[in-house]
Amino acid sequence: MRRLEKSGQALMISETKKIRAPERDIGARAAWIWLALIIAAGAALRLSRIGAESVDHEEYISLCHLDAPSLLAFLKLVKWHYPYSAPFSFAFEYLWSRAVGASPAQVRLLYVLVGTLTIPALYALGIEFYRGSALARRAGIVAAMCAAFSPVYVFHSQEARQYAFLAFLGLCSMYSFLRGMRDTGGKWWLINGIANLCLLWTHLFGVLLLFTEGLFLLCCARGHVRRLAAWTMAHVLLLVPLALWVMTIDVPRGDNIHAFYGKPSWQQWLWDIVADDAVYLLRIYPPVSPNAWQGPFAPWREAIAGLRPWFGGLLAISFCVAMAWVLWKALRGRFPGRRDWFFLLAWPIIPVTALVALSYLWQPCYSNRYTVYGSIALYVALGGMLASIPNAAIRRAHVAGIALLYAYQLSLSVPGPTRTDWRGVIAHVKATGQPDDLILVEDPFWPAEFIFNYPDVPNPVSDAYSRDQLCTEARFFLEQSGHNGVWILLVDINLRGGGDLERRLQEYRLQYTAHDFPGERRVIAYRITRSDQSAPPVAAALFPSLPMEAVVRAISQNAYHPALKTYRESVRYISDFSGGAAIRLAIALALHAPDETAAAALHRAVHLNPDYAVSLAELCAGIAPDALAGEAWLAANAIARRQFGEAAIRARAAADSSPADPLPCWLLWRALSNGNDMDGALEAIRQAYQRAAELPPAWSPLFGPVCGAMSQAQSRPVIESLQNAGLPIPRELMDRYHLLPVETE
Repeated sequence: MRRLEKSGQALMISETKKIRAPERDIGARAAWIWLALIIAAGAALRLSRIGAESVDHEEYISLCHLDAPSLLAFLKLVKWHYPYSAPFSFAFEYLWSRAVGASPAQVRLLYVLVGTLTIPALYALGIEFYRGSALARRAGIVAAMCAAFSPVYVFHSQEARQYAFLAFLGLCSMYSFLRGMRDTGGKWWLINGIANLCLLWTHLFGVLLLFTEGLFLLCCARGHVRRLAAWTMAHVLLLVPLALWVMTIDVPRGDNIHAFYGKPSWQQWLWDIVADDAVYLLRIYPPVSPNAWQGPFAPWREAIAGLRPWFGGLLAISFCVAMAWVLWKALRGRFPGRRDWFFLLAWPIIPVTALVALSYLWQPCYSNRYTVYGSIALYVALGGMLASIPNAAIRRAHVAGIALLYAYQLSLSVPGPTRTDWRGVIAHVKATGQPDDLILVEDPFWPAEFIFNYPDVPNPVSDAYSRDQLCTEARFFLEQSGHNGVWILLVDINLRGGGDLERRLQEYRLQYTAHDFPGERRVIAYRITRSDQSAPPVAAALFPSLPMEAVVRAISQNAYHPALKTYRESVRYISDFSGGAAIRLAIALALHAPDETAAAALHRAVHLNPDYAVSLAELCAGIAPDALAGEAWLAANAIARRQFGEAAIRARAAADSSPADPLPCWLLWRALSNGNDMDGALEAIRQAYQRAAELPPAWSPLFGPVCGAMSQAQSRPVIESLQNAGLPIPRELMDRYHLLPVETE
């Protein structure tokens, strides 16, 4: 076997000596000078605006946990926040933050460093692939230039995410695999195993690269049975702990990450292979910067930006021609050999094809980010093709043309901002708003990231799922507080615009101004004020048996208590229908200022869903037990502790002392229904409706996940018992749970 390998090496060297390039390669000193200039340019691009960009969602999942007391605690928190992550790059990030600093700009420097290291590594790969030929250094220089100016590589090198590591480790794997196939000994196979181990623990889809290498070995190195068996066995062992890690992924209930992906078209498959850097053909990142081609070029900005398809198309055509050149070399068996050329072809094609196949055969999971290392082979191919052009003037013109195509695309993204422009929104709010303005963010997913970018925010910040509910919360605050300023921030990820919100604001007779902040995720900021003809006040149910002033003070004085943090997390994703937006607004107002507005907001939340009386009682029992003043609060706390006998006694006492208040009757219903006294429970809830006929759906015994899980047969006796007791059946619940009314004779 070793004799065969040595004879193969000798044959390759003899073929190398026979090569006659159009002219000799550039000298080593000139190559190093060019490489140094390219590295400097690439580093400058990656460092530009390194501290100016906002922290977006993908960075937030790790940056928000850098205050963890240990590396293990940090990795656990990141996995809790994003269960599908792999820990390698995050471990580096945590250790880097301890040595350099934990600010976003300081952490991003790690990824700038890794992204910049990709440039000389690509030069080394180009030198190695064309080793022995007269075009090796030129090919390496062109490949390094492509990596330095790639808008995708620049984008990923500027954010604290794993993709800079994924590209660099993919390159290391490719280099070591190539050296292992060419050279004798096991050193490079060992390095390949280490690179692949790091790759697997950087991104779960790094396994696609192992699949590519294994498939290539199986097809092209079947004569080296011992090598194939050793490589396969080693990588199976590498995959075992990763499989165990995947088995520990705890996906939150109701979370379907595949819903955010689509099945790629054949055009996306093709562009992902040959046109990753032609970012403005099919992709939306990096988005066109609002600051691109401004100043003296502003009159021609739209025309210049309109050239995107042409410049992107030319770059895509260049890579297509380079791949065709590689295929021609492979079919003709030219130096450095058919096997190596096919390896260069397999590198960008197989991982993308496998990912597309998974999206169709398993679940949608396609993203071009997951195979970001595929462009490496294109750079090497393009470098070799351009370096082989005999005429020096034509060769230099082609290289300059490629540089121009890259420069054009960079001119559209580098001026920034390219990510979600939270900092632009914050500057606008500071400049045109007031510290007491309420800030409402569309979708509970986003406020935490907004606050992370604005840690000293003086405003109360809350959220709602629907735009109708955002308008309702804004109207409540404007009318209840007397303050004339609310912000609504729409995170327009589906590019819906704000037309539906504006129509509802007009229905509520609220005035507004809007400002657009483009970026990877567009944000539209509305500042809302009352008009002269304000809408009727929002009804607020006040419960005399449930004084809120002490509860508001308890929340305000215990802003950093772990129990309050846990409570806020527990209500973070409760739906608008269940009063989630109302309770989150109430807590935000209580933390901002313990005044009458916060107390009214808590009463309103309990009015929309009386179960919040129980959860608030449990919260106060943990942070300020003295705030639970009155029998109703004590009854709610007893329900939280599952002491239903005590709860029934206290609820009856509260009902007697507040004969017009429906809440004690609802608490009595909760206590008796859990104590299996259904007749008494139905009588209690009937009295609640007698005291206040117009109660929201959450007061009905049909409300909640238990009834939501009922079948038609199970719901029938419940509906019959409620009808026999003379209780209303809210139409909203019948529609929501798809229940059928019972016809009475």
